[in-house]
Amino acid sequence: MLDILNKKKILVVMGGPSDEKVISLKSGKTVLDALKRSQLQAEGLEISGDNPSADFRQKLEEIMPDVCFLALHGQFGEDGEPQEILSSFGIPYTGSGPEASLKAFNKVSAKEIFIKDKIPTPVHFSLKKGDAFSRRSHPVGNGLAYPLVVKPSCQGSTIGVKVVGKEEELPLALEGAFKYGDMILAERFINGRELTVGILGDKALPIVEIRPHAKTLGGQSIFDYNAKYDDPDTEYIVPAEIPKDIKTEIKRLGLLAHTSLGLKDFSRIDLILGGDGAPYILEANTIPGLSERSLFPMACQASGISFEEMCCILLEKSLCAKK
Repeated sequence: MLDILNKKKILVVMGGPSDEKVISLKSGKTVLDALKRSQLQAEGLEISGDNPSADFRQKLEEIMPDVCFLALHGQFGEDGEPQEILSSFGIPYTGSGPEASLKAFNKVSAKEIFIKDKIPTPVHFSLKKGDAFSRRSHPVGNGLAYPLVVKPSCQGSTIGVKVVGKEEELPLALEGAFKYGDMILAERFINGRELTVGILGDKALPIVEIRPHAKTLGGQSIFDYNAKYDDPDTEYIVPAEIPKDIKTEIKRLGLLAHTSLGLKDFSRIDLILGGDGAPYILEANTIPGLSERSLFPMACQASGISFEEMCCILLEKSLCAKK
Protein backbone atom coordinates (compact mmCIF):
# COMPACT_ATOMS: atom_id res chain seq x y z
CA MET A 1 0.00 0.00 0.00
CA LEU A 2 2.73 2.47 0.99
CA ASP A 3 4.51 1.90 -2.35
CA ILE A 4 1.63 3.71 -4.09
CA LEU A 5 1.81 6.64 -1.67
CA ASN A 6 5.56 6.97 -1.12
CA LYS A 7 6.20 9.42 -3.96
CA LYS A 8 2.91 11.29 -3.71
CA LYS A 9 2.62 14.85 -2.41
CA ILE A 10 -0.26 14.63 0.10
CA LEU A 11 -2.17 17.67 1.28
CA VAL A 12 -4.29 17.36 4.45
CA VAL A 13 -7.04 19.99 4.26
CA MET A 14 -8.67 21.29 7.45
CA GLY A 15 -10.31 24.35 9.02
CA GLY A 16 -12.80 26.33 6.92
CA PRO A 17 -15.77 28.54 7.82
CA SER A 18 -18.09 26.11 9.60
CA ASP A 19 -19.05 25.90 13.26
CA GLU A 20 -17.15 22.61 13.28
CA LYS A 21 -13.81 24.27 12.49
CA VAL A 22 -12.28 23.34 15.85
CA ILE A 23 -13.18 19.68 15.30
CA SER A 24 -11.83 19.84 11.74
CA LEU A 25 -8.49 21.15 12.97
CA LYS A 26 -8.27 18.27 15.47
CA SER A 27 -9.08 15.76 12.73
CA GLY A 28 -6.62 17.29 10.28
CA LYS A 29 -3.71 17.50 12.69
CA THR A 30 -4.26 13.93 13.88
CA VAL A 31 -4.31 12.67 10.27
CA LEU A 32 -1.23 14.72 9.37
CA ASP A 33 0.73 13.32 12.32
CA ALA A 34 -0.28 9.77 11.34
CA LEU A 35 0.88 10.26 7.74
CA LYS A 36 4.20 11.67 8.92
CA ARG A 37 4.65 8.69 11.24
CA SER A 38 4.15 6.55 8.14
CA GLN A 39 7.07 8.42 6.51
CA LEU A 40 4.85 9.92 3.82
CA GLN A 41 5.31 13.31 2.14
CA ALA A 42 2.43 15.16 3.72
CA GLU A 43 1.70 18.75 4.67
CA GLY A 44 -1.30 20.49 6.20
CA LEU A 45 -3.44 23.28 4.80
CA GLU A 46 -5.78 25.31 7.01
CA ILE A 47 -8.55 26.89 4.93
CA SER A 48 -9.57 30.41 5.93
CA GLY A 49 -13.14 31.14 6.97
CA ASP A 50 -13.48 34.41 5.05
CA ASN A 51 -13.44 33.26 1.43
CA PRO A 52 -12.74 29.51 1.58
CA SER A 53 -13.38 28.78 -2.09
CA ALA A 54 -10.95 31.43 -3.38
CA ASP A 55 -8.41 30.54 -0.68
CA PHE A 56 -8.56 26.84 -1.54
CA ARG A 57 -8.19 27.43 -5.28
CA GLN A 58 -5.21 29.71 -4.75
CA LYS A 59 -3.44 27.26 -2.43
CA LEU A 60 -4.05 24.35 -4.80
CA GLU A 61 -2.47 26.31 -7.65
CA GLU A 62 0.55 27.06 -5.46
CA ILE A 63 1.02 23.59 -4.01
CA MET A 64 -0.42 21.30 -6.74
CA PRO A 65 -0.64 18.18 -4.57
CA ASP A 66 -0.97 14.70 -6.02
CA VAL A 67 -3.82 13.86 -3.64
CA CYS A 68 -5.83 15.58 -0.90
CA PHE A 69 -6.96 14.12 2.39
CA LEU A 70 -10.10 16.04 3.31
CA ALA A 71 -10.53 16.57 7.05
CA LEU A 72 -13.12 19.34 6.65
CA HIS A 73 -16.42 19.11 8.53
CA GLY A 74 -19.72 20.90 7.93
CA GLN A 75 -20.06 23.82 5.52
CA PHE A 76 -17.29 23.88 2.90
CA GLY A 77 -16.35 20.35 3.71
CA GLU A 78 -19.22 17.90 3.62
CA ASP A 79 -21.43 20.02 1.36
CA GLY A 80 -19.60 19.06 -1.86
CA GLU A 81 -17.96 22.43 -2.57
CA PRO A 82 -14.30 21.49 -1.94
CA GLN A 83 -14.91 18.21 -3.76
CA GLU A 84 -16.19 20.17 -6.78
CA ILE A 85 -13.07 22.36 -6.73
CA LEU A 86 -10.73 19.39 -6.52
CA SER A 87 -12.58 17.65 -9.34
CA SER A 88 -12.12 20.75 -11.52
CA PHE A 89 -8.36 20.59 -10.84
CA GLY A 90 -8.28 16.83 -11.53
CA ILE A 91 -6.81 16.19 -8.07
CA PRO A 92 -7.88 12.96 -6.32
CA TYR A 93 -9.32 13.29 -2.81
CA THR A 94 -10.60 11.11 -0.01
CA GLY A 95 -14.28 10.41 0.45
CA SER A 96 -17.39 10.96 -1.63
CA GLY A 97 -17.99 13.09 -4.71
CA PRO A 98 -19.73 16.50 -4.82
CA GLU A 99 -23.28 15.35 -5.56
CA ALA A 100 -23.37 12.54 -3.02
CA SER A 101 -21.75 14.76 -0.38
CA LEU A 102 -24.45 17.40 -0.79
CA LYS A 103 -27.26 14.82 -0.66
CA ALA A 104 -25.99 13.42 2.63
CA PHE A 105 -25.16 16.84 4.09
CA ASN A 106 -28.75 18.02 3.66
CA LYS A 107 -30.67 15.99 6.24
CA VAL A 108 -34.01 16.68 4.53
CA SER A 109 -32.85 15.36 1.14
CA ALA A 110 -31.16 12.40 2.84
CA LYS A 111 -34.43 11.59 4.63
CA GLU A 112 -36.29 11.59 1.32
CA ILE A 113 -33.79 9.10 -0.10
CA PHE A 114 -34.05 6.88 2.98
CA ILE A 115 -37.82 6.84 2.70
CA LYS A 116 -37.73 6.14 -1.05
CA ASP A 117 -35.39 3.19 -0.51
CA LYS A 118 -37.42 1.88 2.44
CA ILE A 119 -34.67 2.52 4.99
CA PRO A 120 -36.31 2.86 8.42
CA THR A 121 -35.93 6.39 9.78
CA PRO A 122 -37.93 8.44 12.31
CA VAL A 123 -41.01 10.18 10.90
CA HIS A 124 -40.45 13.90 10.44
CA PHE A 125 -41.45 17.23 8.99
CA SER A 126 -39.28 20.02 7.56
CA LEU A 127 -39.73 23.77 7.76
CA LYS A 128 -38.18 26.65 5.80
CA LYS A 129 -37.06 29.84 7.47
CA GLY A 130 -39.84 32.43 7.33
CA ASP A 131 -42.62 29.84 7.11
CA ALA A 132 -44.87 29.70 10.15
CA PHE A 133 -45.42 26.38 11.89
CA SER A 134 -48.99 25.21 12.09
CA ARG A 135 -50.59 21.89 12.90
CA ARG A 136 -52.40 22.01 9.58
CA SER A 137 -49.32 22.42 7.39
CA HIS A 138 -46.97 20.37 9.61
CA PRO A 139 -49.22 18.08 11.64
CA VAL A 140 -47.91 16.48 14.80
CA GLY A 141 -49.68 13.17 14.52
CA ASN A 142 -49.69 10.04 12.35
CA GLY A 143 -46.70 8.69 14.25
CA LEU A 144 -45.09 12.11 14.73
CA ALA A 145 -45.75 13.12 18.32
CA TYR A 146 -43.91 14.86 21.10
CA PRO A 147 -41.15 14.59 22.09
CA LEU A 148 -39.45 15.80 18.91
CA VAL A 149 -35.83 16.33 17.96
CA VAL A 150 -35.37 19.67 16.16
CA LYS A 151 -32.17 20.17 14.18
CA PRO A 152 -30.74 22.33 11.36
CA SER A 153 -30.92 20.52 8.04
CA CYS A 154 -27.30 21.28 7.12
CA GLN A 155 -25.18 21.09 10.26
CA GLY A 156 -23.14 18.51 12.12
CA SER A 157 -21.81 17.72 15.61
CA THR A 158 -25.39 18.10 16.94
CA ILE A 159 -24.96 21.88 16.77
CA GLY A 160 -28.37 23.58 17.07
CA VAL A 161 -30.13 20.35 18.09
CA LYS A 162 -32.86 20.48 20.75
CA VAL A 163 -35.23 17.89 22.19
CA VAL A 164 -38.75 19.36 22.49
CA GLY A 165 -41.13 17.82 24.99
CA LYS A 166 -44.25 19.87 24.29
CA GLU A 167 -45.61 22.35 21.77
CA GLU A 168 -44.89 25.43 23.91
CA GLU A 169 -41.16 24.64 23.65
CA LEU A 170 -41.17 24.36 19.86
CA PRO A 171 -40.84 28.07 18.88
CA LEU A 172 -37.64 28.53 20.90
CA ALA A 173 -36.15 25.32 19.48
CA LEU A 174 -37.00 26.42 15.92
CA GLU A 175 -35.46 29.83 16.54
CA GLY A 176 -32.26 28.21 17.79
CA ALA A 177 -32.01 25.79 14.87
CA PHE A 178 -32.63 28.53 12.29
CA LYS A 179 -29.48 30.31 13.50
CA TYR A 180 -27.56 27.63 11.62
CA GLY A 181 -29.44 27.53 8.31
CA ASP A 182 -32.60 28.19 6.34
CA MET A 183 -34.16 24.74 6.74
CA ILE A 184 -34.86 22.64 9.81
CA LEU A 185 -35.82 19.04 10.36
CA ALA A 186 -38.08 17.92 13.20
CA GLU A 187 -38.31 14.18 13.78
CA ARG A 188 -39.80 11.83 16.34
CA PHE A 189 -37.57 11.30 19.35
CA ILE A 190 -36.75 7.59 19.48
CA ASN A 191 -36.23 6.28 22.99
CA GLY A 192 -33.38 3.80 22.65
CA ARG A 193 -29.66 3.15 22.31
CA GLU A 194 -27.41 5.45 20.29
CA LEU A 195 -25.31 3.51 17.79
CA THR A 196 -23.11 4.24 14.82
CA VAL A 197 -21.74 1.99 12.09
CA GLY A 198 -18.73 2.96 10.01
CA ILE A 199 -18.44 1.96 6.37
CA LEU A 200 -15.00 1.38 4.87
CA GLY A 201 -15.02 0.47 1.21
CA ASP A 202 -17.91 -1.94 0.81
CA LYS A 203 -17.87 -3.34 4.34
CA ALA A 204 -19.48 -2.33 7.61
CA LEU A 205 -17.12 -1.94 10.56
CA PRO A 206 -17.91 -3.08 14.12
CA ILE A 207 -20.88 -1.17 15.57
CA VAL A 208 -20.14 1.41 18.28
CA GLU A 209 -22.60 2.17 21.08
CA ILE A 210 -22.47 5.62 22.66
CA ARG A 211 -23.62 6.04 26.25
CA PRO A 212 -23.70 9.74 27.17
CA HIS A 213 -23.57 10.49 30.88
CA ALA A 214 -25.73 13.63 30.85
CA LYS A 215 -29.50 13.16 30.80
CA THR A 216 -32.15 15.08 28.94
CA LEU A 217 -35.89 14.73 28.40
CA GLY A 218 -37.49 12.05 30.55
CA GLY A 219 -34.12 10.89 31.86
CA GLN A 220 -33.00 9.86 28.38
CA SER A 221 -29.47 10.63 27.20
CA ILE A 222 -28.57 12.46 24.01
CA PHE A 223 -25.20 12.46 22.28
CA ASP A 224 -24.90 16.25 22.02
CA TYR A 225 -21.85 18.46 21.39
CA ASN A 226 -20.80 18.39 25.04
CA ALA A 227 -21.11 14.61 25.26
CA LYS A 228 -19.09 14.18 22.06
CA TYR A 229 -16.19 16.48 22.77
CA ASP A 230 -16.11 17.59 26.41
CA ASP A 231 -17.70 15.06 28.76
CA PRO A 232 -15.10 12.52 29.97
CA ASP A 233 -17.88 10.30 31.31
CA THR A 234 -19.34 9.49 27.88
CA GLU A 235 -18.83 5.74 27.32
CA TYR A 236 -18.12 3.96 24.05
CA ILE A 237 -18.72 0.23 23.68
CA VAL A 238 -17.17 -1.38 20.62
CA PRO A 239 -18.28 -3.78 19.39
CA ALA A 240 -21.75 -2.94 20.70
CA GLU A 241 -23.31 -5.64 22.84
CA ILE A 242 -26.41 -6.46 20.81
CA PRO A 243 -27.92 -9.70 19.50
CA LYS A 244 -26.31 -11.12 16.38
CA ASP A 245 -29.43 -10.87 14.21
CA ILE A 246 -29.92 -7.18 15.09
CA LYS A 247 -26.22 -6.51 14.52
CA THR A 248 -26.48 -8.08 11.04
CA GLU A 249 -29.53 -5.95 10.22
CA ILE A 250 -27.87 -2.73 11.41
CA LYS A 251 -24.83 -3.39 9.23
CA ARG A 252 -27.09 -4.13 6.27
CA LEU A 253 -29.00 -0.88 6.78
CA GLY A 254 -25.77 1.08 7.25
CA LEU A 255 -24.43 -0.19 3.93
CA LEU A 256 -27.78 0.46 2.26
CA ALA A 257 -27.86 4.06 3.53
CA HIS A 258 -24.28 4.55 2.31
CA THR A 259 -24.99 3.20 -1.17
CA SER A 260 -28.42 4.84 -1.49
CA LEU A 261 -26.80 8.25 -1.03
CA GLY A 262 -24.09 7.36 -3.56
CA LEU A 263 -21.27 7.65 -1.00
CA LYS A 264 -17.76 6.40 -1.72
CA ASP A 265 -14.84 4.97 0.22
CA PHE A 266 -16.06 5.68 3.77
CA SER A 267 -18.79 7.17 5.92
CA ARG A 268 -20.33 6.87 9.36
CA ILE A 269 -24.03 6.09 9.66
CA ASP A 270 -25.74 7.18 12.88
CA LEU A 271 -28.83 5.40 14.18
CA ILE A 272 -31.01 4.65 17.18
CA LEU A 273 -31.90 1.13 18.27
CA GLY A 274 -35.42 1.64 19.56
CA GLY A 275 -36.83 0.02 22.66
CA ASP A 276 -38.90 -2.14 20.29
CA GLY A 277 -35.67 -3.67 18.95
CA ALA A 278 -35.96 -1.88 15.60
CA PRO A 279 -33.10 0.24 14.22
CA TYR A 280 -33.84 3.75 12.85
CA ILE A 281 -31.27 5.44 10.60
CA LEU A 282 -30.73 9.10 11.50
CA GLU A 283 -28.07 10.46 9.15
CA ALA A 284 -24.85 9.83 7.25
CA ASN A 285 -21.55 11.57 7.95
CA THR A 286 -19.45 11.78 4.79
CA ILE A 287 -16.32 13.03 6.59
CA PRO A 288 -16.68 11.69 10.13
CA GLY A 289 -14.45 12.92 12.94
CA LEU A 290 -10.90 11.62 12.52
CA SER A 291 -9.17 12.36 15.80
CA GLU A 292 -7.89 9.44 17.87
CA ARG A 293 -11.03 9.68 20.10
CA SER A 294 -13.45 9.76 17.15
CA LEU A 295 -15.92 6.98 16.46
CA PHE A 296 -14.84 5.96 12.95
CA PRO A 297 -11.17 5.35 13.91
CA MET A 298 -12.45 3.57 17.03
CA ALA A 299 -14.40 1.15 14.84
CA CYS A 300 -11.40 0.65 12.56
CA GLN A 301 -9.24 -0.15 15.59
CA ALA A 302 -11.78 -2.74 16.72
CA SER A 303 -11.50 -4.45 13.35
CA GLY A 304 -7.69 -4.52 13.53
CA ILE A 305 -6.97 -1.44 11.42
CA SER A 306 -4.63 1.08 13.04
CA PHE A 307 -5.10 4.83 12.62
CA GLU A 308 -2.11 5.00 10.26
CA GLU A 309 -3.44 2.09 8.20
CA MET A 310 -6.88 3.71 8.04
CA CYS A 311 -5.42 6.95 6.64
CA CYS A 312 -3.36 5.08 4.05
CA ILE A 313 -6.33 2.93 2.99
CA LEU A 314 -8.45 6.05 2.39
CA LEU A 315 -5.67 7.71 0.37
CA GLU A 316 -5.15 4.56 -1.69
CA LYS A 317 -8.87 4.36 -2.43
CA SER A 318 -8.92 8.00 -3.50
CA LEU A 319 -6.19 7.36 -6.07
CA CYS A 320 -8.23 4.52 -7.59
CA ALA A 321 -11.68 6.11 -7.38
CA LYS A 322 -13.86 7.74 -10.02
CA LYS A 323 -16.24 10.28 -8.45
